[in-house]
Amino acid sequence: MIEWITESHWICCRNWFKFDVMDNQMTIRPATVDDAAAIAEINILSWRATYVGIIPQAELDAMNSPDLTQFWSDAIASPEAVCSVACARDGEAVGFIFGSRMSVDEDVPVTIEDGQSSGFIRSVHILESAKKSGLGRRLMATCARQLDRLDVGKVWLEVAEKNTSAKAFYDRLDGTMEKKVECGAADFAVPAFIYAWPSPAALLQACEITTKTA
Repeated sequence: MIEWITESHWICCRNWFKFDVMDNQMTIRPATVDDAAAIAEINILSWRATYVGIIPQAELDAMNSPDLTQFWSDAIASPEAVCSVACARDGEAVGFIFGSRMSVDEDVPVTIEDGQSSGFIRSVHILESAKKSGLGRRLMATCARQLDRLDVGKVWLEVAEKNTSAKAFYDRLDGTMEKKVECGAADFAVPAFIYAWPSPAALLQACEITTKTA
């Protein structure tokens, strides 16, 4: 008997089924320098979709694939970096996450215990077509595992103050908003917040118990 299921209940169930299928069809694997061009393209599309009105339009318009491909190729090759790419069933890259180990002598905007390195999640980008599928949570969990293997303590990231959807996501992952900062480049800066987790294990646990809303 299913007569009790209202139209709204059915839509809810149908959407959960859709998210489960989409999530299961995507694979996450370690990125290589061969993925740099695809990662650069995701980076551009994500910034232009997310940061209109937050980052100067001239900066968004100036983004280009050749420069970013070289940037990501160099970044991925760093021995202190961890980068993973998410691919749809057809192999197309639809998202990525990039983090790195910050050594004890580097200046970081978070409080770190003496003698302990930290893990900085520098970039998380997902194409609009792949959002709301649980992929963001899976990418964060993957990065947490990788950073744990690099023996870091606190894990942190920066998020623009006006990026409300990202802040809500990190709130759901039990991130602690530690302080307000400014981030950007040499010719512009935007207000941002530092979100942090005590350890990779704490972030991983939050990812595993959070419902699929990323």
